[in-house]
Amino acid sequence: MSRVGKYPVALPQGVTAEVKGQNVAVKGKMGNLALDVPHEVEVKVADGKVAVTMRDLKIKTTNLYNKNAVFSQGFFYTLIATIVFVLPRFIDGFAAEVPQLVSAILFIIGPLSTVVNASPAFAQGCISIRHEPGSMSNRRR
Repeated sequence: MSRVGKYPVALPQGVTAEVKGQNVAVKGKMGNLALDVPHEVEVKVADGKVAVTMRDLKIKTTNLYNKNAVFSQGFFYTLIATIVFVLPRFIDGFAAEVPQLVSAILFIIGPLSTVVNASPAFAQGCISIRHEPGSMSNRRR
């Protein structure tokens, strides 16, 4: 969340805001606006100001990133160990091909780990797009 987004917004005179669960309704002399906010967003109205905070989203994203990183590294080391130590014992003539195969895997693991580690950010972007105030999925029919 941006630094500007951390500050509460003062409601102008004649404008009221009401929060019921995940629904935020704002009423004023120019009309009404209602918005369903995602579960990760918490909206509070107090003392004529509206404050928006994120609920543990940063912690959840960091945990997911760490789990993905540990999984991808564990899988990578298991794959290399299998190729270097296990397969040459079971397949005759495989020992000569091990350096080429390991080199190919080491070459591919860079872009692959980037994709795996970027998946939480991609998922968060998809969630943000779905809950964007002007998006089609948020419009009432």
